[in-house]
Amino acid sequence: MNKIKTLIIGESPFNSKEYENLTYNDLEIESEIINIAFIPKLKVQNYDLYNIMSYRRIIGVLFNEKINNKDSFIEFSSKVKKRIKTLAENDIYLVNQSELKANDGLQLTNHINEIENIICFGSKAAKYIDSFQKKYNIKFNTFCYPHPSGRVHHTFWDDFAEDVKQYSDKESLSIIQHPK
Repeated sequence: MNKIKTLIIGESPFNSKEYENLTYNDLEIESEIINIAFIPKLKVQNYDLYNIMSYRRIIGVLFNEKINNKDSFIEFSSKVKKRIKTLAENDIYLVNQSELKANDGLQLTNHINEIENIICFGSKAAKYIDSFQKKYNIKFNTFCYPHPSGRVHHTFWDDFAEDVKQYSDKESLSIIQHPK
């Protein structure tokens, strides 16, 4: 059985016709955890993974780099499988809270005395870990961050990936706020 020192927790697996989660089995890594949170693999070969903001942002986190254009995305995306393997070799795994919850936290309870850090991305992950800690009367060293979804616009993500959406300035709203 593998050791787990750090868990990076997301919310739920991808739900898309074009892509799904990469699995630890795909990378020939023995693990109780099945899906690798945030890391997609294609179902349809012509889909551009650059379109997945959560993936771009997590790549930025994993490499501590700002993924600010397609070239940097391609560069770091090509290294992500190797990074996941390196993380696993260092007892660091990415998992979704929905997988933990579906298994009644088995991956946590099996490693409860080894886990040093839990990194939660999103409120569902954080709430799950809070309830798990209360249930088992244990306290993990827990860090919480905003979910990397493109629907989440938080300044935390400014250091890891450019939001390609361009918004108008708020002064332009004056046309509805102060009509002539």
